[in-house]
Amino acid sequence: MTKQERLDIVRKEVQSPINIDAYNNDTSIRDNTNCMAYAIGATFPELSMYRLGAISDSKSLDEPYYSTQELIKLLYKDLDVLGLKYEKVFNDESIKKIDSNQYIIKLYAFVFADGRIGDFHFIRYDNNGKWTEKRSRQYAGEMYDCHRYDKDWMYHHLITLKITRKG
Repeated sequence: MTKQERLDIVRKEVQSPINIDAYNNDTSIRDNTNCMAYAIGATFPELSMYRLGAISDSKSLDEPYYSTQELIKLLYKDLDVLGLKYEKVFNDESIKKIDSNQYIIKLYAFVFADGRIGDFHFIRYDNNGKWTEKRSRQYAGEMYDCHRYDKDWMYHHLITLKITRKG
């Protein structure tokens, strides 16, 4: 299967409502997706696609991230390629006002003391009123403390976006 064919599958998937059970019940999906795949609602089992900048071909897999601003720009590029509309969310009241074809994602970055980027993480809020997350090769599930990463001095909250699907 070509990269374009894989990308076409993901483009279609992200326009449908998320199927949380797929991340937990299908070993191939659970083991080959991460927080980014979950945040956008993609279940295509290819972990290398779900690195910021990979979907848009803006960042190679072996190239390190250089700044938190770069992560945000790469996220925008990937969302554009997927055909997902997005807008910044500035307060919790906006989060509560989402339609059935919308959801919220928060992007965090693990930043070392010297400024290097170690990793990124996404969490997701759907119109069921729950924050959820998925870590690489782990189950997806509800977060009981959605501010957990806000309290962690190593993780920096970069942006909160409202995502709108077509379908």
